[in-house]
Amino acid sequence: MSIRVRCPRCWETAEVSEKDLGKQGICNSCGSVVTIPHKLTKVCFICGADVTHVRHAKDPDNNYLCQSCWQARNPVQRAMFSVPALECSACHARLSESDSYEHDGRTLCRNCWTRMRDGGDEAPAGEREAKEKSVHPLERVHDDREEHHAAAGEHHAQSDAHAQPAGQDAGGEVHWNLRRLLARRSAGSPVAVIMACLALAASAVLAVMQFGDSAGAWEREHHAEIIALKAQAEILVAVGKVREGVEKYNELLRLVNGRRIRSEALNGQIRAAQAAAEIASKTVVDTWEEEYRPRIMVMRGQAEVLSALGRHREAADKYSEILRLAGGRMVRSALLAEELRLARAGVERELAAGEAERRAESGSAAVVSSSSPPPAPGPVTTVAQANNTAPATQPAAPAAVAAGAGNGNGTAQTQQPASEQPQRPQAQSPQTDAPARPPVKSIFDF
Repeated sequence: MSIRVRCPRCWETAEVSEKDLGKQGICNSCGSVVTIPHKLTKVCFICGADVTHVRHAKDPDNNYLCQSCWQARNPVQRAMFSVPALECSACHARLSESDSYEHDGRTLCRNCWTRMRDGGDEAPAGEREAKEKSVHPLERVHDDREEHHAAAGEHHAQSDAHAQPAGQDAGGEVHWNLRRLLARRSAGSPVAVIMACLALAASAVLAVMQFGDSAGAWEREHHAEIIALKAQAEILVAVGKVREGVEKYNELLRLVNGRRIRSEALNGQIRAAQAAAEIASKTVVDTWEEEYRPRIMVMRGQAEVLSALGRHREAADKYSEILRLAGGRMVRSALLAEELRLARAGVERELAAGEAERRAESGSAAVVSSSSPPPAPGPVTTVAQANNTAPATQPAAPAAVAAGAGNGNGTAQTQQPASEQPQRPQAQSPQTDAPARPPVKSIFDF
């Protein structure tokens, strides 16, 4: 017999067989793992109220409705289904409102109501068996009438997935049967293990799909930017701006950064950009060598001339300028590589030569200052003696005039007494017959 149950997550219904009660299953709509309840309960399709043991009705789709929701239907629906189809809460037989009976707030058919009335507290066969097994999950009793209704397509049971396995005694109290519940769980353990494995596999698949979706989102976000960078680089290379084009290619490759691209079209664009970048880089290197090789040769010649003139510091600066111009680039030309090698050797050579020359100059100056003897003192001749030895025809004033003429500002100075003037040694001249002339004084003698 098929029974309709409702998923607690997506609230969709599905049909299961009676042997699947108390087991786990997967919802066909949302794919979540749910537990089919042990006890079949009837709930209102609209408000969700439990109508298992109260007065209720069914709509044309065999959904249970409580009396309040049935009365709240619009007038058109009420006119179409003016006589609600009721169901006996004991034997589940469908009956009309005129054939239904109330007993302790429950809707019963005539036969079940007669048995309960004649037997006092004695319940019908199906309910009596449920009371005897009050500690077990409440299960439906299969009788001929129920099978007849199932064959006729008139009886459908609806179960709520939130229902709990419980039994109900005469007083209406709920008792849990843990032993029976554990037995049912252990009996279905292989199915539970299989379901758990399937759920784990589904989680792994979802994780992989989510990761793939994130990669696809990155590709969709940067697809236009990659195509634009490649087009800009191609245009720059085509117009002769190879260096700027290489920079655009490098920007594109930095954006991708070795990422794995799933799109074949985008992956082909990236590979084409990488190949074009390599070709353009070689062109940039060759262009630089052709442009700067004559300049480097001229600068090296200037450095050699400065070195030959002994200007080692300037020659070293010129060699260093050559190396700065190269900037550590990878040189393909053998001639240019030789020029750079000579420049590096020239820097070291000129620096060493300049240091040796500086040390030699400082050493020679120290030797000269230590080896020069002090000047020997000579005879002292005063101005008075010079005046006394002067001839008669020679005037006595030339010394004062000469002293005034030797002044830096051109003004005459008065002659000091001989006792106050500093004495300067005079070199002895050989004796001649010519009259001795007075010595000429300079400004440093005062």
